[in-house]
Amino acid sequence: MKNLKIVSFNIGSKYIPIKDNRKKQIITDFINEEDYDIVMLQGDNVSSNINTKSLDYNSTKFNNRVVTLYKDSLPLLGELTYGGVCNVSLTNYARTFLACININLKNNNEVREMIEVCNKYGNYDSEYFVRNRVVAGKFPSGFNLQGFCNEMDLVDISSLIGKSYYDKNDKEMLNHILISKSLESEDVHKCIGIVDIAKVGEDYPIEASLTYKKIR
Repeated sequence: MKNLKIVSFNIGSKYIPIKDNRKKQIITDFINEEDYDIVMLQGDNVSSNINTKSLDYNSTKFNNRVVTLYKDSLPLLGELTYGGVCNVSLTNYARTFLACININLKNNNEVREMIEVCNKYGNYDSEYFVRNRVVAGKFPSGFNLQGFCNEMDLVDISSLIGKSYYDKNDKEMLNHILISKSLESEDVHKCIGIVDIAKVGEDYPIEASLTYKKIR
């Protein structure tokens, strides 16, 4: 079974806005060259800051705040959007449903709705329960991420890579990848070059390789 190569990347933010075609092309080239299976993008006007037609992906987007890209080999089975906080899309990986929840929270007022959405797909008693889940994106400052992971039965694999680009003043990480305990990760790391050299993005992209956990 082939591992899934995924990335979460917060681009087009108020800190480093993308205003020119050169930077749009840099992002397009980065995604194409890395050949990800799933790309989860967040940011202000994010769907205007990439050219999805130049990418070999199925795309979902909502409210111009998140874009989720799937390689053509992963069928997009459906998507749902909730308020202004997140997009949920379903695919089939190794004959099993996989839910990707792409989040872009701007403030703590949006947390409650996001938790309701994640609980809808992560609660065993819910008719919408999906065992295999990837939750990625931006959480507001001060959010109790560990408590959220415990409540939703998720693992924060982004904590394995240390601090992110804008942590020079002890600022919290702005981007995260969380996975259900039915999945396991390999080679979790930051993609440094596109931020340090091209100066795009609010945070280092977080990349990981995922597969289903073997039942022993």
